[in-house]
Amino acid sequence: MPPKPRPTASPRQSATARAQFAGKLYTPDEAVTEALRIAAHATKPVMLADIQDNPGAGGTSDTVGLLRALIAHRAKGAVIGMIVDPEAAERAMALGEGALLDCGVGAKVGYAGETPVEADWRIMRLGTGRFTGTGPMYGGAKFQIGPMALVTDEASGVSAVLASKRIQANDKEMFRHVGVEPAEVPILGLKSTVHFRADFQPIAEAILCVNSPGAHVSDPAELSYSHLRPGIRLRPMGPTRA
Repeated sequence: MPPKPRPTASPRQSATARAQFAGKLYTPDEAVTEALRIAAHATKPVMLADIQDNPGAGGTSDTVGLLRALIAHRAKGAVIGMIVDPEAAERAMALGEGALLDCGVGAKVGYAGETPVEADWRIMRLGTGRFTGTGPMYGGAKFQIGPMALVTDEASGVSAVLASKRIQANDKEMFRHVGVEPAEVPILGLKSTVHFRADFQPIAEAILCVNSPGAHVSDPAELSYSHLRPGIRLRPMGPTRA
């Protein structure tokens, strides 16, 4: 017998389905502004996913667009990680806890022309980078990611977790290792696209996806296509190919 034809969705059903995949991407400034608004009345952290700088998808994990926005908006208590900067992490280890870091943070690869963030970075906590994961993805995994440091910009109260090796921020122990309890911060920036959700979504008040510079392009409309037929959408509910 010939196969039965598949039912065809109505235009309204198709539009509803597409809308479910049309997640909002925030600029760093938009994301921090919204996060501050939500955090003012929240009991749980607001997560900012720095989705384009995900080292699990080829990102450098050291871009600073979101970090600069957090500082500019003086998002006191916010923490972002992992900023992979072995030079700064090793320098922090040499200077010791309580000292001021005498170098900039992040942007050592220089993606998109970025430069390190210069500030009065106080070295709050140091770590060896050796710890055991506890989350759904990395539970039981033995990490050895080199010297780590928690540094805080004294002017804004924004903190960054520095690491020496690229690792996607998807396990709470990466923050706990340097004294940060993720559930207790108002805003948490994560260098991850999706996998962070397994361990962090249960403690999140909200999750905002940030379209900050990074090697992992997350908006399909930004990609260069050569063989798409005219009229096809470049993203759900988005522009079409001319």
